[in-house]
Amino acid sequence: MASYFLNLTIPVTLMLIGFGGYLLDDSISHSGPSQLSEVMGGASLLALGLIALLPQARLALRWMQAVRNYHNRDQ
Repeated sequence: MASYFLNLTIPVTLMLIGFGGYLLDDSISHSGPSQLSEVMGGASLLALGLIALLPQARLALRWMQAVRNYHNRDQ
């Protein structure tokens, strides 16, 4: 069950960062009455995506360190 959620975290993280960036870009380039809500929504989605990215980056760094240690071990 944990692997199922781990497989979901990467696409969800990319979608949050993508939608957040799109909303921020769209709201900055087009001014209008809904600009504040788009900026707040985009910033919130982007922040959630970056927060979700942190554990994945730590896991990747630990994995790379384990691979490096495995190759550098005495045989």
